Amino acid sequence: MENKKRQNERGMGLTGRRGWRGGGKTVLLTVALTLAAVGVAYGALRLSNLLVWNGSGAQSSTAELPLESRSMPEEGSAAAASEPAVSQPEKIGMGRLSMQDLFAGYYKAAEKKAEQMTVREKVGQVFLFRCPASGQLEALETYQPAGYCLMADAFADKTKEQVRAMTDSFQAASDIPLALCCDEEGGTVVRVSRYPALAGQRFQSPQQVFARGGMDAVRADTVDKIELLRELGLNMNLAPVADVSTNPSDFIYDRSFGRPAEETAAFIRTSVNVYEANGFSCVLKHFPGYGNNADTHTGIAYDSRSYDTFLNSDFIPFEAGISAGPPASW
Repeated sequence: MENKKRQNERGMGLTGRRGWRGGGKTVLLTVALTLAAVGVAYGALRLSNLLVWNGSGAQSSTAELPLESRSMPEEGSAAAASEPAVSQPEKIGMGRLSMQDLFAGYYKAAEKKAEQMTVREKVGQVFLFRCPASGQLEALETYQPAGYCLMADAFADKTKEQVRAMTDSFQAASDIPLALCCDEEGGTVVRVSRYPALAGQRFQSPQQVFARGGMDAVRADTVDKIELLRELGLNMNLAPVADVSTNPSDFIYDRSFGRPAEETAAFIRTSVNVYEANGFSCVLKHFPGYGNNADTHTGIAYDSRSYDTFLNSDFIPFEAGISAGPPASW
């Protein structure tokens, strides 16, 4: 009975009410969660990567934050327990900040800014656009979106300097700091590191990275991604992939961690901790239940498994990632 109550609470924590019909054919309704994520991430996406509070009332770029050591202590370890408790300003000065702490310092300013915005401006802030092939600055001025998602074509035939000049021009054209992101998962999905002019080599998939060196390699790989994307003027990575997939025939398998839920959750927690420690936004992908399902690029995915199965498998990595502190899910 107690276990059932706990499961109900976990489910309500995701949607606010039970919306999963156990045993029935259930379509994955991403709209509700997307709207919820937009509401939570509205202020987060605007401020999470470009501004930090330095304890003196000034603002500074997170690009100035020191990158964390590639070998961070495990949560609950003796090394972690020995770390002294520090105040929020000290945490930020060290680069040891949580995304929630980062946003909290700007809630009042965000509310004041929102009061001054027109409905048109507010609507624009709900949307993250794919970066258009041309007229990027005009689109920013016209629609005032939350930011741009840059696909591989945006980086083609460019040097690092040219990419940085492009992203800087985007920020200069917007009154509100933009979320500038890309998909740099590693493996088959690499929008930036596919180009030798921008990266020494392609980032490997999560499975390859883990096989090479366990969680230490995952940490180092994540730091490398952060360093590259930040150098190019980006402030968000649409990664890591939190979908649970253990079947090589699954559409998402090669992009996933390729292991059961608890192990995937450990990977997600490790990745998110590195992003958060370095003041760089990450996004959990794609949706609980998608891992062992159909390709939604070509159709609608249905999940006929029970609600209990959902809670004890696909939801676990997303729960771990949300608890670790990422600002959004994609």
